[in-house]
This record gives sequence, C-alpha cells and structure tokens, in this order.
Amino acid sequence: MTCFSIQNSLDEKTMGKLPQVKSIKHNCHIRDEPNFIDRFPFEEIEINPNLSHTISYGKSKKKPT
Repeated sequence: MTCFSIQNSLDEKTMGKLPQVKSIKHNCHIRDEPNFIDRFPFEEIEINPNLSHTISYGKSKKKPT
C-alpha cells in the first residue's frame, strides 16, 4: 500500500521555488467519474483511483531531498 505525508514548508531548499504547480490536467470529467480520487476522502480503497496530473514550473523540485 502506498502512503503519502503532506507537510508545510516555506524553505526554498526543501520546496524549491514557489508556486510549484503551473496547471492541473484532468484525465476525466471529475464530477462524472465514480473512481475520481476526491470521492474517497480519508478512506482506504482497493481500486486504482483516477488522478489528476500536475504540470510544474521548471524550477520546481521534482523529488524530496
């Protein structure tokens, strides 16, 4: 199972330049898709949910340090 941890930081060494996300690309119509990730708040799920893709700025950090 994959788990994620979200932490706040304003440190440019940690985060890179802010803001990091230029835009968001949805692979479906998010209101009509039953497997879109927003339909499962704070739930453990057994399916592969439909996710959105972020388009980052060039100076954004791609991986945590």
